[in-house]
Amino acid sequence: MSSSKTPTKSLREALLHGGLAHNHKTVLEWIEAEEIDSAATAAARLHGYDGILVPGGFGKRGIQGMIHTIQYAREHKVPFFVFAWECSAPPSNTRATSPE
Repeated sequence: MSSSKTPTKSLREALLHGGLAHNHKTVLEWIEAEEIDSAATAAARLHGYDGILVPGGFGKRGIQGMIHTIQYAREHKVPFFVFAWECSAPPSNTRATSPE
C-alpha cells in the first residue's frame, strides 16, 4: 500500500474484517473525490455500488466531489456513510439558524 493510502488502511481493514465476520466478500474500490466533478460524473462512476463510504478530508480538496457523491447516494437510495466529515462542511440541504 502506498504512503498516500496509509491513513485509510485501518478503515480498509475494518471493512474487510466486517465482511468476513458476516460471511460476505467485501470488494472495495477507491475513487478520488476530485474525480467526481459533476452529478453526471457521480452517476456514471457510482452506478451499481451496494454502498458508499465517504471518508473525511482535509481542507477544501474534493469537497464538491463529496457533495455530488452524497447527493447521488441519497437520490438513488444507495446506503452511504460519511465518516468524520461533519466537522469539515455542513450537509448541503440544511441551513444555519441562530438560537432565539
